[in-house]
Amino acid sequence: MTFTNCTIVGDVAVASSGMAPAPQHVSFLDSILWTDEHNIAATAPPEIDTEYSCVSWSAEGDGVIHSDPLLSAGALGEHYLSHADSDQATTSPCVDAGSVLASESVVAGLTTRTDHEPDTGVVDMGFHYGRRIGPKPYMELGHEGIPICRGSDLTAYVLLKCDGVIMLADIYLAAAYEDTVLYLSDGNWTTSALPWMPTAPIRDYLPDYFSFPIHFPSSIPTGPYTIYLGLFDHHTGELVSLASTEVEVLGLAE
Repeated sequence: MTFTNCTIVGDVAVASSGMAPAPQHVSFLDSILWTDEHNIAATAPPEIDTEYSCVSWSAEGDGVIHSDPLLSAGALGEHYLSHADSDQATTSPCVDAGSVLASESVVAGLTTRTDHEPDTGVVDMGFHYGRRIGPKPYMELGHEGIPICRGSDLTAYVLLKCDGVIMLADIYLAAAYEDTVLYLSDGNWTTSALPWMPTAPIRDYLPDYFSFPIHFPSSIPTGPYTIYLGLFDHHTGELVSLASTEVEVLGLAE
């Protein structure tokens, strides 16, 4: 059994009560194993092959290191790598220490950095964040149910259910009127399809219900609009959740 770009830390075990026994022989590549070796393989002594990995015991193998991996907590979990370019004091020895180029690895486009910049150059050791884990989030969008005047703000309400979800999302907020679609980005409406909130962390600890203002400039036409809120998987570009609501935009408020 071979594992690639894994991170195993602390007092963990491959097998638990009532489950199948731990494997007799395992191999790790481009991984971080900062735990007791007996947590990983059931044999005595454990039969573990390691290559280009950060290991806490005296394992041997090509590219194996034994330095503290300098893990760092971030928006999606506790197993990012410390990186000076992400405003951490020190760069982890696991950065750029893997066996292949990141672009040619199984984690291409993903990241070990807390600022979510993708892994480049030689692949970093350990788990990479960015790929969606868990089901697709469920989302509803609404508002007070009354018309809004140009030049004023609409308070939008969002119901978001993301139990078991860990992902980076590009969130788009759009307003459709007749044949025109406007996108809200950097506080301004534009016809360019730009995200409202790029690389937003989505996790199950987010509140189920929240609100935010949407400003309708005085220059837009009056009439019925459909407001769309879409969550796109930052890694794959897949639309994973879409919600909409209708609003009537009236003339300028007196």
